[in-house]
Amino acid sequence: MPRERKTAEPDMNKATRIALLRGINVGGKNILPMARLREMAISLGYKSVQTYIQSGNLFFESSRSATKLASELALAIESEFNFSVPTIVLTGPKLTDAVEKNPWPNVAIKALHLGVLSQKPTQKQISAIPNIDSGDDQWHCDGRFVYFYCPNGLARTKLTNTFFERHLSCKMTVRNWKTTQKLIELISKPKEQ
Repeated sequence: MPRERKTAEPDMNKATRIALLRGINVGGKNILPMARLREMAISLGYKSVQTYIQSGNLFFESSRSATKLASELALAIESEFNFSVPTIVLTGPKLTDAVEKNPWPNVAIKALHLGVLSQKPTQKQISAIPNIDSGDDQWHCDGRFVYFYCPNGLARTKLTNTFFERHLSCKMTVRNWKTTQKLIELISKPKEQ
């Protein structure tokens, strides 16, 4: 009688992860080819590795913690490319849940953006964020996510990464709503065997 293979069990614990890298391949700075990023992820032991567009969206499977994954990926990038890249890792269900909690479901998606924080801020930190004159721009924080409604575009807002990082004492990366929806679509696709 054949023995049951023990190697299949850990794979059942693997979760699809999304690594969001901030500030790569923008304006000719922090150039990181996606093919090399995929190779790097595979060399770190990640499975089912894929990327989406050049702005640093990496999909993979791993059973390691999001914190450990973000740290090891950021270190590997810095070691090879000699620049530091804020890297945030989360699961597909967490991103899907964030989209479902959109506080402005009936506005044009071109005005919506989603910021993903490296850690959940305290309510005290969120409450301490000063009110600034940001025109029609609005924000809402829910857990590790900051929602932006910027009808004149994110490039013109005073609600920047730096502003939130300074007040929440953590890193943040932002994706427009169209990209966020595409990330969910890609993570929801059945994996090819």
